[in-house]
Amino acid sequence: AAMLLDSGANANDGSLYHAVEMHDATTDWYARDGSQLRANHPNKLTALDLVRLLLDRGADPNKPLVGQLHSMAICCDNYANATPFYRAAVASDVDAMKLMLAKGANLEWIPSEVKGEAAAPMNNGGGRGANANVGKPAVMATMTGGQGVPLSAGPGFNREGPPPFREASNRSPLDALKLLIQAGADPNAKSADGLTLVHQAAQAGNLEMIRLLAQSGAKLDDPNKDGLTALDVAEGKKPQGERGRGAAPPPPPAAGRGGRGGASQQEVAKLLRELMGLPLVEPVAGTTK
Repeated sequence: AAMLLDSGANANDGSLYHAVEMHDATTDWYARDGSQLRANHPNKLTALDLVRLLLDRGADPNKPLVGQLHSMAICCDNYANATPFYRAAVASDVDAMKLMLAKGANLEWIPSEVKGEAAAPMNNGGGRGANANVGKPAVMATMTGGQGVPLSAGPGFNREGPPPFREASNRSPLDALKLLIQAGADPNAKSADGLTLVHQAAQAGNLEMIRLLAQSGAKLDDPNKDGLTALDVAEGKKPQGERGRGAAPPPPPAAGRGGRGGASQQEVAKLLRELMGLPLVEPVAGTTK
């Protein structure tokens, strides 16, 4: 890469996005040339070294890559719709984000719907489905990261347990959230549909994230689009106009892909009440303490 850049190659041709994604690669993911990445591949340089090189040669961490990433192994690959920095945030890639923040990464960039050729339902920034991050700021997307690149394969290719990353690095969603808030991200940011960071942390049962957001000035009583606070949701309340409170709040997500924290909704409600200075209440009938 250094030789090509020395020969006049453009550092802003999308290579930085690909380098960030390479750093998110796992050993159960097939590379774009069809080969499977191996845990003990004897590289002296890493994808993070490539990220550093490209940034030093002028690559822009804020230049969006919108388009399909082609693979020689699997058809119908994902449509990308992210800046290199946003892609690192999705991965909770603390080390890559630090490098790009030092080069002026934009914390406020938010992906929008892909238009034109890529606007078909299967191609809206997510390959086989809509881009789940449309309308979400980086600080929200990073809260569910650390999962490795998504797998696109048939039966027998589901990932069980934590992702086997090819390159060791800090991919802690909690550390990533802390980094972005320290860099100036808004702890009261909302997604396009009105979801707050506190709602997302509460839904995941992540008590550490809730405490971090509270310490950072997040409004714990900010409602979502249905007029419900995170505490309301944790205690099983329903939107105005629906009868009753609901039999029980939803269980926390399982540990593993998508699961972060894992505390019960009763524990979430207890913590929120403590942080908000509200009296504790007995659990809803039919739930566990």
